[in-house]
Amino acid sequence: MPKIAKSGNSITVALPRQELEELGLNIGDEVIVRRRGSVLEVVPVEMRPKLRPDVRKAFDETLEQFGPALERLAK
Repeated sequence: MPKIAKSGNSITVALPRQELEELGLNIGDEVIVRRRGSVLEVVPVEMRPKLRPDVRKAFDETLEQFGPALERLAK
């Protein structure tokens, strides 16, 4: 049974290796933890694909210009 533990200034939950393997998760992978009623879900984060430098530059410039507005809209 997984347990809650303290690790430095953080709180951790140890997950069974079999569950992590079935989700394809490894140490260092990012996850989202969501609460659905009394249930916690651990969902793998899909990493952004690598973009060509020109596309990445356009994306970064757009995000810099419109990022604050997008954050307000997301609320």
